[in-house]
Amino acid sequence: MPEFTLTFQNQGRRIVTAFVLMSVIVYGKTSANALDAVPINLPAQSLDKDIRDLARQTGITISFSRRAFKKHERDAFEGNFTPAASLEVLLKGTGYTYQFVNENTVRIFKIKPKKSVQKTKPNKTKMQDPVRRRGVTPTPRIGNDEIIVTANKRTHFEVLQSAPYSASVISGNMLKTLGVIDSQSLSLHIAGVEMTNLGSSRNKLSVRGISDGAFNGRVQATVGVYFNNTPINFNAPYPEIPLIDIESVEVLRGPQGSLYGAGSIGGIYHISTKSPDLRSKSAWIETDVSTTRTGGINTGFMGMANLPLVEDKVGVRAVAYVIDNSGYIDDIKLGIKDVNSTTIRGGRISGLWQISPDWSLNLGAAYHDVNTNDTQYALGSLPRLQRANYLREPHHDDLLHLHFYIEGDMQWGNIKSTTSWINRSITDQFDASLSLPANFSRAVEPTQYSEERDINFFSHETIFNVDINDNLDVLLGGFIKHANIDYQSDYSILGITATDLENLYNESRNDTSTHYGVFGEVDLVLTDKLEMSVGVRWFDEHLNTDTLINDFEQPKFSIAGEKKDNDILPRFNIGYQFTKDAYLYGLATVGYRVGGLNTGNSVNSLASPSFEAKLSEEDDDENLSIFESDVITMFELGGKTRWLNDALIVNASIFYVNWKNIQTEHILADGFSNVLNAGDATNLGYDFEVLYHPTLSIDIQANLTVNDPDFVNINPALGANIDGKHLPRIPNFSGGVIMTFRKPITTTWNSSWSIDYAYTGASQLSFAPSDDLSMGNNHYLNARASFANDSWQVEGFVTNLLDDKSNTFAFGNPFTFRLQKHITPQRPRTIGVRIRRQF
Repeated sequence: MPEFTLTFQNQGRRIVTAFVLMSVIVYGKTSANALDAVPINLPAQSLDKDIRDLARQTGITISFSRRAFKKHERDAFEGNFTPAASLEVLLKGTGYTYQFVNENTVRIFKIKPKKSVQKTKPNKTKMQDPVRRRGVTPTPRIGNDEIIVTANKRTHFEVLQSAPYSASVISGNMLKTLGVIDSQSLSLHIAGVEMTNLGSSRNKLSVRGISDGAFNGRVQATVGVYFNNTPINFNAPYPEIPLIDIESVEVLRGPQGSLYGAGSIGGIYHISTKSPDLRSKSAWIETDVSTTRTGGINTGFMGMANLPLVEDKVGVRAVAYVIDNSGYIDDIKLGIKDVNSTTIRGGRISGLWQISPDWSLNLGAAYHDVNTNDTQYALGSLPRLQRANYLREPHHDDLLHLHFYIEGDMQWGNIKSTTSWINRSITDQFDASLSLPANFSRAVEPTQYSEERDINFFSHETIFNVDINDNLDVLLGGFIKHANIDYQSDYSILGITATDLENLYNESRNDTSTHYGVFGEVDLVLTDKLEMSVGVRWFDEHLNTDTLINDFEQPKFSIAGEKKDNDILPRFNIGYQFTKDAYLYGLATVGYRVGGLNTGNSVNSLASPSFEAKLSEEDDDENLSIFESDVITMFELGGKTRWLNDALIVNASIFYVNWKNIQTEHILADGFSNVLNAGDATNLGYDFEVLYHPTLSIDIQANLTVNDPDFVNINPALGANIDGKHLPRIPNFSGGVIMTFRKPITTTWNSSWSIDYAYTGASQLSFAPSDDLSMGNNHYLNARASFANDSWQVEGFVTNLLDDKSNTFAFGNPFTFRLQKHITPQRPRTIGVRIRRQF
């Protein structure tokens, strides 16, 4: 049964009740159900190898300590058994037992000694072996269908409802239930997660109100985005890879400095794709067609194929997609309707080699290409969904991702080693025509500002999970990253012909950075109810920059500089199982982003002469300014509870964030941008989530997030009289609800009906009062009905059922957003049908 999981954890100075929506992820590949008998063939060997082989032969996930079982030897075991019956036999006499945390996931744990009780008269009836008694397979001890977290880098899984931190896990089945393949739509259903709405592959992601602004540039992201255990973003927009053939999407909330290092001050957004199935062939194709009110026809085609090449040894899995979304903004000056159409195409392939029972190798490649013909903002001074630009503003994003992943089990624990390389090319163009009067005292004429970024990003990480004993686990790791980024920007007046350009400003910049880090965490079980974890990370980063500037009022000149930084990032969390239905936790953690160097834009002849001096107190020379590293400390308290025989889950959390030297991309009066330290901020936040199953066929899920920020020590470069009670683009209030109803139609066909609503409260665009443009108060309402059997699925859907016209994002062009009111609406009401064929 697909379900949706959201968990919140927050901390702060005041105690406030908060409730967190939790739901269920089905973890694992095609597998045996706990009640299904399958062929089992285990040779005479140590028990740790028996359990390892049992997991592979049944397709279930088993979390256990190899150290605890390697001393036990077992005879050969063969026959048709359920996973539960097999575990009963294997664990007999070991002092350990098992629990199915969901239908495909098992944890093995030590039996707790029973407390002494008053003696009673013994039952003289002889108890038979539960496995052998009349040949009956025992009923497995299947607990609640739990959510499993894998983004914590541990070998053993953690059940989210009893994990001492805040996370959300969304299964692939839930993505299908919601009809969602993009993170922009998904973010509305993960409390505390916010995204800008500039367009596909142009957006910024933030978690827990930790937002450094709305503008994309050279500032490192606040949220680390990981794709199959490898980082895929650095200081570029979120790449918006479609969520197709996904195992799960996991969000770790708050700074993840000890595990993930710099660039995760807001949290982690981790996408896990489905691995190749080494046993069975499978495939599916899917197509959808829809129509957008005042827009056009949208189409999508995607497919997946899985092929075992050598059974139980080698397999491949491939995914491909082409998505065409019509535009819905009309440019009346250019005379073009639906200017903002987008085409997204790409694919990926992964290969899995089970080298031995203990070692596996995964190789993968992904390609993703986005072409948008124009930006998606309208003008508030014109009728709805209209604007009047002198030039189109296209966007192109091309990404190639290669990765290599090896994992091995050893007697002392587990090793995981991941290497990846990313090449990403991003091109943006903006209409800068209206900037000519202010910048050059010239009449308005077609003027273009273009940016090109070419990013080469290499990373490697090796992790050792050391199994000390039943109460102590140690994680040790090392990380290295090298990034080379070339920037090219041009500011030109267009001539009559394409080659007839009057170049006003040109900048070529190369940034290289090298990052090293070592980290470790210790998980300690203090009692049968109390556990704690301590982590620390040390890192060292070295940044070099080299810039060549061609300014129309000056001769060409170059700027070079370097910056070095290192620090230690600690983490501590503690959890207490108050009762079997109530879990309490607290944590303290630190996050960090390395500072950097400004060149070019702040020193061009158009920049305000007073602005540059306010960027930093440590300028190396007149053409180079430094922005400092920023650091976040977060404290969090939370509780996770079950009620009504697990029909109701209510979770609560409260967090307090202290953010120093906030890095932000600031747009100057001339339309160019620079990075500065905006000031300091605090945020006291609360998360509320609830999951309710009134019947087996009905799910109701709800979430609510409240932020109460305070902005202090404000950089005077941003201007005076700033209202300190905000962080940019973060609403004080947001929430949503999802209702799902399932009903069989015939013996082979089932139906699913769902409706979801989300609300995002009011927010403002930037720290600066000149950019304090309001947006938000958005209402999102979607509905869908799905009919499926084992081979076919047919779904009808409506998005933006209310045809909401509110402004989701008050920015679209850095040269005009202060001159014109930018309105970025939701895609107007869209009605469509989706068909999937499973093979």
